[in-house]
Amino acid sequence: MKNLFHISLLTLLISCSSLFINTLFAQQNALRITPFQPILGKFSLDYERTLAPNVTLLVEYQKWFEHRESSGGFFLLSSSETSTNRGYRLSFMARNYIKTTFDGAFLECGFYVGKHNIMTHSETFGWVPFFIPLYGSSVVEKEYKGVRVGGLRAGAGWQKSVGVFTFDCSGGLNLNALNDKDVRPTLGMKTISPYARLAVGVKF
Repeated sequence: MKNLFHISLLTLLISCSSLFINTLFAQQNALRITPFQPILGKFSLDYERTLAPNVTLLVEYQKWFEHRESSGGFFLLSSSETSTNRGYRLSFMARNYIKTTFDGAFLECGFYVGKHNIMTHSETFGWVPFFIPLYGSSVVEKEYKGVRVGGLRAGAGWQKSVGVFTFDCSGGLNLNALNDKDVRPTLGMKTISPYARLAVGVKF
């Protein structure tokens, strides 16, 4: 009797597991990376899953390792600024495809949360003719740890599936509403900033 109970329980577990696996793979899924984004100091990994005939959910993890430098001057004054931005963002986006999921044009919107560690370095100095320093430089360094961020995202894009491979291109605007230390050294941290992504991966 005890053995029969164990066999019945094992059969139930196998049946439930099989049902779960079949349900998972009955839905369309995609896993992608952004191979060219590291040029801009970012890298993304995303997972997309079908929820309805024309609707999917996209979950994206984005790693930031930005390094930006800028310089300028006016008359006998010159300045340079450097910023380092390391952190991550986790986005949740709903996509509505015009025709069918994973193929063709779509609209997308959602939100993100994240955390950044930011360091800024600014230097100001003066010159006389022949580029001789007029006075010593003034250096200001600031470090902001654990900057919590969050906001909304909305845009559009296009995706093409070829066999098990999928190619995804999208762009839009970020509304970077939450920044608990109000540190916005680069374009991606401004209150409103553009975003663009080109991702490749597999569909299963």
